[in-house]
Amino acid sequence: MITINGKSYSGRSVIINNDQVIVDGVLQTDGFGDVKEIKVDAKGFAGILVIEGNATIKGNIDGQVQTRGSLSCKNIFGDVSAGGSINCEDIDGDANAGGSVNCNCIGGEVKAGGSINRS
Repeated sequence: MITINGKSYSGRSVIINNDQVIVDGVLQTDGFGDVKEIKVDAKGFAGILVIEGNATIKGNIDGQVQTRGSLSCKNIFGDVSAGGSINCEDIDGDANAGGSVNCNCIGGEVKAGGSINRS
């Protein structure tokens, strides 16, 4: 289960593209309008999350996250790719960011267009 801007969805592959939410390849009928910041409550979501913009994730992601914007999150138990900066607690896999990466612990390789800061 994953909640995006107050609406809940179930699936292993979630794509957020503008006003569209696609879950396991199926376009969902309810979008969320002209929201600039995507807020995700993951509650242990397992799968692939693709976001076409900036995102704030509450909870952990057991899988991969890709975003064209910046990403703020707790823990990701997989790889992360962001067009902007990544700010999180821990990443078990690789981190690739167009901006800076600010995390406590990164289990894999880190590539950043900006600075890399580990606590």
